[in-house]
Order: sequence, then structure tokens, then C-alpha cells
Amino acid sequence: MPEMNSEKLAEFVRIIDEEYAGDLGAPGVAERFYPIDFKFETPVDQNLNPFAPEYYDQQRALYREIAGRELNQCDGELHPVDVPSLVSAPNPLGLGIPNFLSEHVRAISTMLGVADLAPNPFVLDLGAGHGLSSEILAFCGCIVRAIDIDPALGELSHLRAAARSLPIQRSVLSYDDITTIPDGGYKAAFFFQSLHHCLKPWKLIADLSTKLEPNGVIAFTGEPIQAGWRNWGLRLDQESLYVARKYGWFESGWSHDFLRACFMRNGYTLHFVSGGHGGGEIGFAALDPAKAALCLVKAQSMGLTERFPETEISRIMSQYPADADAAYLPLDVPALRSPAGFAVRQQGHTLICEGTGKPYPIVEGNAHIFNAEDVPQYLFEEGASFDGYVESSLIPDMNNEIERAYANAKTVNTELMFSALEYSDVEQRRVVELGAWRCESIKRFADMGFQSYAVDFFPGMVNAALRLHRGRPFHRVAAPLSVLPFQDQTIDLLYMHATLHHAVPRRAEEFAWCDPHNMHDALCEARRVLKPDGALFLLGEGVYPEGLPIAEREYEKRAQAGETPYKSWYTMSEYERAFEKAGIYPKLMSNQTALELELHSYDEGKRVDLVKIGDLVTIGAYERLEQMAAWNAGADWDIRLLPAWMRIRHA
Repeated sequence: MPEMNSEKLAEFVRIIDEEYAGDLGAPGVAERFYPIDFKFETPVDQNLNPFAPEYYDQQRALYREIAGRELNQCDGELHPVDVPSLVSAPNPLGLGIPNFLSEHVRAISTMLGVADLAPNPFVLDLGAGHGLSSEILAFCGCIVRAIDIDPALGELSHLRAAARSLPIQRSVLSYDDITTIPDGGYKAAFFFQSLHHCLKPWKLIADLSTKLEPNGVIAFTGEPIQAGWRNWGLRLDQESLYVARKYGWFESGWSHDFLRACFMRNGYTLHFVSGGHGGGEIGFAALDPAKAALCLVKAQSMGLTERFPETEISRIMSQYPADADAAYLPLDVPALRSPAGFAVRQQGHTLICEGTGKPYPIVEGNAHIFNAEDVPQYLFEEGASFDGYVESSLIPDMNNEIERAYANAKTVNTELMFSALEYSDVEQRRVVELGAWRCESIKRFADMGFQSYAVDFFPGMVNAALRLHRGRPFHRVAAPLSVLPFQDQTIDLLYMHATLHHAVPRRAEEFAWCDPHNMHDALCEARRVLKPDGALFLLGEGVYPEGLPIAEREYEKRAQAGETPYKSWYTMSEYERAFEKAGIYPKLMSNQTALELELHSYDEGKRVDLVKIGDLVTIGAYERLEQMAAWNAGADWDIRLLPAWMRIRHA
């Protein structure tokens, strides 16, 4: 393995240029130089915060050592190009190498397919270079805003697009100039062999968030994701060293987990799938979890498989939080009450019960409105077992069959709140998610303008989710299902996903395994806090077949054996007896078989089937919900069964 240092780089470039015509793949180059063992002198401390200026400055210093110049991308990222000769060429690279070009075309078109866009979408092509990716995107029906720092390549792309009537608008901008683009309106942002030229990808992702529509996608392929550095750093392979020294290009690389963390800091979940350029992967991410799920389903339908599960993401996110000094929403104190039923007042970082004087701490803006005596002891102890179970589970491990099934089921069951329904006067309405956990849904309500509350007995997860969410903040309260921390008739919409079957009575002596009465206190509390025109949604509750003997109820057996936290599924008739006893029925109750939705409502205690298994309403065919609900329950079902401020969204 030939050793090399910065003093030898100039000679290395000279030899490649003069003896091998600048071709790093020429015969003899590999035997003479590869693999290079590059020894650098610049100190780089990989234990530093990889997002911090100190670490970034060390990598810039390493760039100076390698490139032999100061970093200036306006000069150092340019390509020598003969524009006139390429304007009329079959492709903007001017190459006639089928194997090389067909791989470019395949990778870009596959990335576009995974993004699962509607016809004629407005998209961003970032770091567009010669414009090959822009032309492929335009050929496939996209309206392209292409960006690159190189003015000569910009002229080439502009001339080629004009000559071929392609819908491509080319701008000479750096990644730092992205903020000058108008916000919103773009369905996707694509990178092809270009993201690694970004100096601070976490900042670029934050800037892109404002340019994309709420269900927009960021996707990339052809990127050098590697494990040479613990988190990120300049690549030290022969090609990167050559172009850095000769042209001044900034060639960085990242670990998979660090790049995930860059997206996660901005509220995105990043997935990697096969099918990328040169046998690599395609990365895609979306703020909208339903859109991310659709992209994953689309990738799987294309025969692609998910790659690279996270390994150190929890370390990166917990060690280097996105915003340690986050400004939290002031607590909505008038809407809150203590477990004893009294109003509360805020005193510094504490809520004080007006009736008993008991204090309830406010931690990271999250009000913990319960004490040990407010819940059964076993539930209080179970809460301690979740300490530390935070960032490591914010992203579902889609390579784990159970987690993948849960994430897909949650998408099927909850997406109806956003894709199928529309709401009026949202700024005046309070929405509460009980058992918020990852907060994927409540943060979407917050971004819509609702006064939104994430309630969970285990506060660590919702605190972490808020830190990572860069949209509108949401309120957070830690409380049990059986003692909700809200005043009477203050909530417009209260919903749960896979949560009610975790409910237990407030008094431990009332608990019995497999007894629907375990839900009674939670349901009564839901009835108490909802306004007269409020709505309860139960989504994704576990339902056993009718008549299943208690001895055969698998989830309870596992919980009793201590293998899982407490949960207890019920038959549909047991749920409905609990609804009747508590005096409240859900306005919508959903479940799913595989990825197919089943949806009910209730009319004066009588179940109304809106969507049945066999109606083929899936996450990829939600437009069928309106049609099938009208068929099954009448065209006016939403007027009859939903509050006046909530209606079906007409396609």
C-alpha cells in the first residue's frame, strides 16, 4: 500500500496527468498507486461534536493541507468545459459510452421512481453539474429548477434546454444561496453525485425544508457514504485526493448514521434502499411520515430492499442534540388541572395544585402532572423502565419485521386524519394525542395550526421528538390515561393510536387481566374533557376475534410473563360494552388487515361501517375512502356522524 502525504500530492497529480492523460483508471495506475495510504498532519479530533464549528474548522484545515489552497467553492468547484461542442451533443457529458451513461440514467430514473411523484411536479435538481440529471428529470415529466455553482455548466444547461424545449430553469447558486429560492411549491429535491460537495449538510437540509411542500421528498444517489470517519470528513481515496489537489473540489463523506442524524435533526426519517448508482444505495426522506411510508412501499414494489439499519443514531442524537436551548411553548395553564380536579398555577418550573398545594415539575417544558399516588404502583415502576428509551426508538427499524409492521399499520390507521378529513377554525381548536410516543401525528396537527398536545405517561420520547421537530411546536404533558390533565370540555379532538388497550384503572384494586373495565377510567376521562361538539378517534386498537377464550389471549400472557409492557386486546363486542358503560363512542374507529383499512363510526350507539375489508382502501389508494364510505353509509355520513367543524375531504 503506497504511502502518500500532502508533499507528494503535487507529484501524484503531475504523473497522472502527464503519464496517464489524467485517467485514474488507466492501466498501470492501480498497480503503481492503489490503494493509497494517505498520512496527514492536520489534527482532527473525532471525539468533537461533528456539528460544531470546532470540528468543521479542523476539516477545513485538512482541506487546506490536501488542496494546497484556501477553501473557496466559487473558484474551487468549477469544471473545465467546452460549451459550444456540448450544446448539440446527444448528452451534456459529450460521451458515447453506453455502459457508463446507462448506469447514470438507470440510477436517476430509479431515484425518481422511488419519490413517487404526481404528474408534472416542480422539483429541485441540486448540484446539477453538466445537467444530465436535469434532462432525465425533465424527460420524465418534471418541471426542473436546477442549481449549480458553476456558471459555465449553467450556460451549457440553459442552451441545451432551450434547444430542446425542456422545462429546465438553471440558476448559478451555491448551496448557501438556497435561501434565496421562494419557499414552498417543490415536490422533491434531488441530488445526484452532488450532496457530498455540501459543507454542512445538516444546514442545507434545514434550508430545503422551507422550499418543499409539506409532503415533499429529499432523495439522493451516487453519494460516497462510507465509514472512514466516525461521523464525517474529507475522503482520502485516490480520486478525491486528485480532484481536491488539481481543481480544489471539496470531497466529503459521511457514515450512514451521521447522515441519518443530519436529517433527523430537521424532523426527517431517512431510509436507504438498494438500486443506487454503481451498486450503492438510494436515500430518501420526508417530513410527512405517510409520504415516507409511500416511498418505501414504492421502492419495495420496484424490487428494492432496505439497507443499512441505524447502529449509532441514538449516540449521535443524544450526545449532540439539535438545540440544547430550545424555546418551548408556554404552558396552556388555564386548560390544565391537577389529578385532584383542581386548577393549577405556574410558579417557575413547577405547577401548583390550587386545592391541595401539591407541586408538579415542569421538565424541558413538559409538565409532569402526576405523582406516585396518582397511578398504580406497578405502572409508576413500569415508567422507570423506559428511562433512556428515547432517541434510539424515534426512528422505527424498518429491517425489524415487528417494527416495520407497526409503522406501516400506524400509517394506514392515522393518515385518514390528514388525507381524508378537513377542518375549520383550526387555530381555535385543541387537539390531544394520548400515547403520543414518536409524535408523528401530533406534530402534523401543530403544523396545520391547531393548539396541539402530546400526552404520554413516558415523557422522554415526546421531549426528544419536539427537539427534532422544526415546525410549529406542540405542548407536552406527562400524565396517565386514567387521570387526564385537562379541564372539563376543553378539547375538540382527542385521538389515540394503539393506546387504549394499554389503559388501566386509576385504582389498582379494580384491575383484572382481560377485563374491558380496565378501559373505563380512560374512556370516562375522554368524555369529560371533550367539548359537546368534540370527537374521539380510536385508531389501530388491537381486536381479538369474537369468542376467543381468555386462556388463548397471547398479548396478556406475554405481559403477565414480564416479556412485554402491559397491553390487553379485546373483542369488538368488549370494546363496545366499554363504550356503552362509559357513555362515549368514538366518532371514528379504524383498524387494518395487512395494509388495508377498516373504518367504523357510531350513530347513537349503533356501529356504522364506513370502510370494510375488501373495499381496497390502502395507504396508496386513500382516494377510495370517500367513495366507499358514501357507498356503505350514505353520501351524507360525515354530516350525520361527525362534528360540524370536521368534514370528509372531497377528491
